[in-house]
Amino acid sequence: MIDVLDKAMERLGQVNVFSDQTKLVNAILGEKDTQTVISESDIVNQDKHEDDVLQWVNVTQVFAELLRDHNEIVIISEYGNWWGRSAWRQNPKEDRIIEVIARSLLP
Repeated sequence: MIDVLDKAMERLGQVNVFSDQTKLVNAILGEKDTQTVISESDIVNQDKHEDDVLQWVNVTQVFAELLRDHNEIVIISEYGNWWGRSAWRQNPKEDRIIEVIARSLLP
């Protein structure tokens, strides 16, 4: 089962997690008129986390929705989907939430 889980976690990360876009998202969120790109309603689960977001990672919409369903901070907008991670420098594929989501998808 461990081998299957490891493969599922690796695949989940490879297919759904893209590049670090922290500077881009922070620049957008720091703008006075962010309504043109990202609205407050696009940021999901922000109130459920005490940790600050240290990294914004571009993800697929399907994965953003899975992260949202697992109470992770995400931005889901027409311009893109980002996962707000409280970890930094660690490969996103190694985050505990990847394992949790992979387990939830296994039969």
